[in-house]
Amino acid sequence: MSPVTLDVANSGVSSPLVYLPPELAHQVNVALYIHIGSTTLLIWDVLNNLRNDYRILSYYKAGFQTIVYFITRITLLVYALGRTVLLTAPVQDCGKLQMVLSGFLAVFVSGTMLSFYLRVYALYPDNRRVKILYGVWWLAVVGMSGTFALSFTAEHLGPTDYCIEGVKGHFLGPTAVLLLVSDSFTYVAVTYRLYNLFLDSESNTQERLRLVVFGASLPIFWKVVLLDSQLYFMVNLFTKVLLVFTVHLWTAPRSVMFFICHLVLANILSGRIFRTIKMNYDRVDGPSLSEVKTSLVFAGNPNLGTRRSTQITFPSSKDVVRSDEEDSEMEKGVFHKSCARLDVALGESIEVKWRAFLDESAKEGSLHAKHLL
Repeated sequence: MSPVTLDVANSGVSSPLVYLPPELAHQVNVALYIHIGSTTLLIWDVLNNLRNDYRILSYYKAGFQTIVYFITRITLLVYALGRTVLLTAPVQDCGKLQMVLSGFLAVFVSGTMLSFYLRVYALYPDNRRVKILYGVWWLAVVGMSGTFALSFTAEHLGPTDYCIEGVKGHFLGPTAVLLLVSDSFTYVAVTYRLYNLFLDSESNTQERLRLVVFGASLPIFWKVVLLDSQLYFMVNLFTKVLLVFTVHLWTAPRSVMFFICHLVLANILSGRIFRTIKMNYDRVDGPSLSEVKTSLVFAGNPNLGTRRSTQITFPSSKDVVRSDEEDSEMEKGVFHKSCARLDVALGESIEVKWRAFLDESAKEGSLHAKHLL
């Protein structure tokens, strides 16, 4: 069947929308503009982060989390481009194309929820209840994602080969609610864990609130993770609440015209969190022990007075300058031996203190960050 179009009255534009009532045709047009704008934003984000994605593949270990990240990026891009074809080009079988797109959409939603489940799993390695609870919840998300193929439909518009979407059944509303609750639980789990990891027992209520809301007193790595998670949660909360209301109050296509906006924003923000964790993990442990040194400059007097300098290094005995050039060989030998013993004593003392500090303040946080990869 060849494409059939008619001239729209009072315009030189040929469109199959003449087969629809004016109000419905307007809604279809608005939905198309929103979808194309959201797809353009997604393409820009993919192109803008090509260099970072290349670095992740080339210079970092590709774990399961990395695989999930690229699967979600690819599936959403395929879905957005495929839906653009569905809404703008002649298609021989609208129903089959919509079924394929629903499959990509289900993979994207399940993969996105899986990436956040893996982060919760890493933050609670010893809490079996939390891991089981979130695992069952993720399986529920996977099951509800399978209903996309039953909820979204597409058929030819009049006698043309162009397609128009539709929504049937009542699965879409419960699925949106389930995803909203899942995101809320994930945010609470991440925030609560970071709160317990880095909370100072002597802090007051105001300081604890600042830690939860602004990440105050957190190491810079975990602060960025917390703030990015907050941004993701707030955007997702707003868009998912909007979807829940539109699905229950309106009919297609107006009820689902903002669906693509939510998907694109969720992918951009979740990808940002992943790249932050993946590409900045080496900053979690802080400086290595070999980079932390102490500098002592010996004064020219018998008491070996010390002066602290800005640079931190362990000097060897050969760097020590003596003020009395007429000392005997025996005195020089005693002097150098004393300096050597002092070097060893200082080195051991600082090393012990530094290792204790790392064990106390960064050991657990570093362990969890490693699991996030």
